[in-house]
Amino acid sequence: MKKRSLRSRQSIPTGKVERISLSLAGENKAALESIAFEKRISIAWVIQDAISGYLLQKQKKAHG
Repeated sequence: MKKRSLRSRQSIPTGKVERISLSLAGENKAALESIAFEKRISIAWVIQDAISGYLLQKQKKAHG
């Protein structure tokens, strides 16, 4: 995949940031790369956005 300049992003709004490692199926990684390329952001930002959305949805369900 060709390198491109990424749009600048603000810091993640949480106080402490921790790094994790994960394994993905090839087709899931390819889908994330495609989304990142289209939005001109890193895969890490796509994953962070997906996790934030998932947790917000779970929180809303928990609180009715």
